[in-house]
Amino acid sequence: SEMKISKQQLTPLICKLIDSDMAVRKTDIHDRRIVRIEITETGRIAYKKLGAEIKQFFRDKLQALPDTDLEELEQCLTRAREILKSVT
Repeated sequence: SEMKISKQQLTPLICKLIDSDMAVRKTDIHDRRIVRIEITETGRIAYKKLGAEIKQFFRDKLQALPDTDLEELEQCLTRAREILKSVT
C-alpha cells in the first residue's frame, strides 16, 4: 500500500525504527537503486504488543460507558462504515 508522506518526513522515522532494531534496509537484488524496508522480529513483537495495548485501552474505556452510549456509538460506527464502503 502507498503512504501519503514525504520522503523528508519518512526518512527520520525509518532511521529511528532501524536504530531500535524494529526494521532493516534491504537493497533490491535486481535494482540497487531500490531500497526496501522490512520489519524485524523485534518490530513484529513490538507491533503485536502495541496492538494488544491499544485494544485493552479501548476495552477499558468502552466498559465505562452506559449502555445507551454504547448503542449510539455502535450506530454511528455502523453508519461510518457504510459511508466509507460507498466511497472506496
